[in-house]
Amino acid sequence: MAENDIRKEDEAEPNTQALSIKSRCSGTRFMATVERLSNEHIDAINSIGFGGLLQLATRGLRHELCNWIVANYDVANHRIKMARSCTIPVTVNAVRDVLGIPSTGDEIILHVPHTTKAKKYNLHMLEEQLVRLPVGDVFLRTFLIFACATILVPNSKLEGMHGLWDYLIECDVHVDRNWGKLVLDFLEDGIREFRFGKGTYLKGCVLFLQSFYLSSTHMPSVPIELANPWCSTWTDQLVKRRLAAEILEFGGYGHVRLRHVQGNDGGSKATGQGDADKDSGSEEDSYLEEEAHMEYLYGILDTMDSLTASYRQGLDKLKELHQRKRHRKVFKPNPVTNEGPTSSQQPHEQEEEAVENNAWSCRGTPQQEGSVSLSINALMVDGMETIDSKNKEPKKKETKKGDKSKRIVKKSAVCKSPFVVDCMKRYSKFREEDKIVAEYALDKSLPESECLVSCHGTNVTRSDMRCLEGSDWVNSSVVDLVRRYVNAKAGSGRTFHYFSPYLTDALTSFEKDTPNKEVLSRTTAFFNQNDVDVNINDCDMLGIPVCYDGHWHFQVFNINEKRVEVLSSLKMTRRMVVCHKINRAFCRALKARGYHKSADIIRFKLDCPYVPQQLNGDDCGVFVIRFMESWNGATLSKEIHPV
Repeated sequence: MAENDIRKEDEAEPNTQALSIKSRCSGTRFMATVERLSNEHIDAINSIGFGGLLQLATRGLRHELCNWIVANYDVANHRIKMARSCTIPVTVNAVRDVLGIPSTGDEIILHVPHTTKAKKYNLHMLEEQLVRLPVGDVFLRTFLIFACATILVPNSKLEGMHGLWDYLIECDVHVDRNWGKLVLDFLEDGIREFRFGKGTYLKGCVLFLQSFYLSSTHMPSVPIELANPWCSTWTDQLVKRRLAAEILEFGGYGHVRLRHVQGNDGGSKATGQGDADKDSGSEEDSYLEEEAHMEYLYGILDTMDSLTASYRQGLDKLKELHQRKRHRKVFKPNPVTNEGPTSSQQPHEQEEEAVENNAWSCRGTPQQEGSVSLSINALMVDGMETIDSKNKEPKKKETKKGDKSKRIVKKSAVCKSPFVVDCMKRYSKFREEDKIVAEYALDKSLPESECLVSCHGTNVTRSDMRCLEGSDWVNSSVVDLVRRYVNAKAGSGRTFHYFSPYLTDALTSFEKDTPNKEVLSRTTAFFNQNDVDVNINDCDMLGIPVCYDGHWHFQVFNINEKRVEVLSSLKMTRRMVVCHKINRAFCRALKARGYHKSADIIRFKLDCPYVPQQLNGDDCGVFVIRFMESWNGATLSKEIHPV
């Protein structure tokens, strides 16, 4: 009876609205300690089969993805439910492939300790001992305790599971144990408890779920070759790029194609299976082949749609000109000259002659860009009768004998497409001297440390400028240079001031109990006379470019409107937490220095006005630069066109 109750609980629909991941699983803390270990320590860890865990490349969690995985995880059947009636089985071998830890041997059985000794379980002390201990069994036990508390089986407590500490202190570290099963069982128990509100923290290795989902699925726009173990492939930047491409194409998670991967045991396997026939490998292969074929067909359909739209535009223009031709008056050419149209011709008559000559140039002149001639004789426009020279001969004009007048032959009318005209209005032509400067600044054969820009109290090297090339992210040096330029361009009489992006690090380090003296010392460099050339009390708009969680946004404090405006080129769902934290910390920094005492900034309304959104995963820094140049406190003074 109890077993049936557990299965019903596992099969219940998860409450996806209430999920909000909080986890002690920290790749940053684990790798920071591992990097301090000596080569002898690393060799000892490799000897017990945990060398793969030392290659962990992902430091942080992507909470939106983890929320989706937990909400769609089938604990009873050990699988992740995808959006395309497909599932990804999660096995003990998958834990081995992702984390590179042993998955065979004796099962680890933990017992709840009868007594709790608070001084015994101290993770900070454990970190220091791990670096100083000599190579031996004591060091290996200490490493396993630290790895379990931070990565493999973390719980809601900072120091991890007390029962696991007692087990590892007494066990023989050289005996093979099934660590993969322990990680998977503990994680599934944590998902079951967390999903139904039993605790605020999600127990278990959430980093495994994140890396496993990314490794088991495939995005054609972000081709990846998996390394061994799989967790060594996914750096934080690569994870951000992959998830941005997935959201841009599908609008959410779970719609991507499944991947055939090579396991650590050397066998090739499919990561996903259908709900109907889970054990049929041939049907899986057929499903994946059919999915790839459908993706190819959809690409062809998209291309045909774009070509059809362009073609219809040309047909509409030809239809209009043909209707004019049918109702026009007879035009008698001037027999005196044959060099183009006379001044007595009307514009519509010039276009009609071009149609009569069976040629219409889509863009540019024939000499410069080449003309695209479309014959009217083979076109049918929305029921318009086809003009065919074979079926309907044009009537010849009757001429008198001795009449030597010639018909005027003129060039075809030049009609630029609306797409070309729109681009010419939006984007100015790139000057030749600008091209030379850009090529010199981005030349990879020249020294990266060469200073290219030195103005307004800051220097930018060639290495900094290269972040503007390709799909790289804009770094803080470039953003700081632009905000200094915007401040200097407005002059000392301006009513706004933009602070350095490095101020964000100082503001996010404040705690509730941080004394005002410490607040003053941490923010001194950002309020000195070299950086601030205006009176802060006279400014009604203060801005800070913020880079948090791999994304740039511009946070503006509008003093007169009593509003904090967050300008972001992506949705600020999870990142609104840091906006509130910066709001409180910046209020403390201003109050500590005596600025805007009458303005209660901490109570300002937090607003996210609509601004143009980026179309890829790496242009957020460029958008922040444009926001600094164009924001006037209410709207953007200059139009921004995402590309």
